Amino acid sequence: MQVDSLNPVPVDSDTPAPIATPRPTQRSTGHCSDRREGESPAIPGFLWEEREVPVTPPATTSETLRTIPSPPLPPEEVMNNASAWRTINEHWDLFSICWPTNGDRFEHLLSDHPNRPLVKSVVDGLMAFGATG
Repeated sequence: MQVDSLNPVPVDSDTPAPIATPRPTQRSTGHCSDRREGESPAIPGFLWEEREVPVTPPATTSETLRTIPSPPLPPEEVMNNASAWRTINEHWDLFSICWPTNGDRFEHLLSDHPNRPLVKSVVDGLMAFGATG
């Protein structure tokens, strides 16, 4: 017996489930020749015709987003704890700091972003996590 998607093999299971059998469907190859003349593909968010205004939803949304609240800074007594700072400075090898974001590069890449307050709030938030180290 040949086993493939058109000839499914029954599974022995105690779990009740409906039998799923593939149905033949007519699929498009995605080539322009598959569409009728003048017909655009039905994929939102992409530019298909010259008269359409280009839109990328996440980028467009970022132009009007409000700023992100700053993360809370540690209390002053924590920031001024000489014993804690001495321990950190003397045993820095005990503290693994993983900083995968290059804040300066990130800020440079967004230098022409129209929503400057949002960019500043994101960059400040990233930098705040490194402020105590």
